[in-house]
Formats: sequence, structure tokens, C-alpha cells
Amino acid sequence: MKRLLFISIFALFLTSCLNDDDDYNPNYHFDTIPVESIDLPDSFELNEVYDLTINYNLPDSSHTFYQLYFEHNNKERIVAVVTYVNEDVAATGPVINKDYTFKLTASQKDEYIFKIWKGKDENDEDIYETITVPVVDPSQN
Repeated sequence: MKRLLFISIFALFLTSCLNDDDDYNPNYHFDTIPVESIDLPDSFELNEVYDLTINYNLPDSSHTFYQLYFEHNNKERIVAVVTYVNEDVAATGPVINKDYTFKLTASQKDEYIFKIWKGKDENDEDIYETITVPVVDPSQN
């Protein structure tokens, strides 16, 4: 009986010393924001590596860049920006204009069709700017 009482008191003591879970679980979510612009060449040379730069606007101080959303499906490349939104930070301050550069190897012979995500319309449908970049094979000249 003493042993059971000791274990119960120890368990109560242990759980009372633990910090509130909110201290370990920050309030955040991820958000997709539009790409303002993308710097693309007029054409790609097959097997060449290119630095592509996108420009985007962080809406306020609670947003930070998390990752580039880059989905490819056959010839199409969908490009958007994913941000980390810290809900514990006041959403204040001006819009912050940023650039992000990434590498792309022109490894396909077909043209690249970039669908640049521009946001959503009034019907909650995705809006894209579509840019087609042909691929040239220098060994064919």
C-alpha cells in the first residue's frame, strides 16, 4: 500500500513539474504567397545549369520564407512561395520585398512551361502566369 501511495505521489509530482505544452508547440501555419516575377532566359541550352530568380513580397513581419514550391508535371513547372507564419508574432510592418535564386538544369529536350502562381481569384481558383521557354540543343547546329 505504501508503495502504491509513493508511486501515485511521484507521478503527481512529475506531471506537475512539466511545463505547459504551449511552451513547446509554437503557434504557426504555412501559407502560399504569389510570385511577383521570375527572371527567365529567352531559351535554355540543353544540359546547361541556370540560376533562376523569383521575386516575392512577404506581407508582414509574421511571415518568413520557408521554401520554394516547385512542382513539375511533364513539361510544366508550377512555381510559388511557401512561407512560415508565426502566429505568436504581431503581423506588423511594411511589405518586405525579397528575391530567391534556385538552380535549374535544362535536362529535357522539350520546352519548359512555367506556371507562375499569382494567387486566387474571387472564386478561389488559382491564377497563373504562363511562360514558355524553348530548349535548344547546341550540338544540333
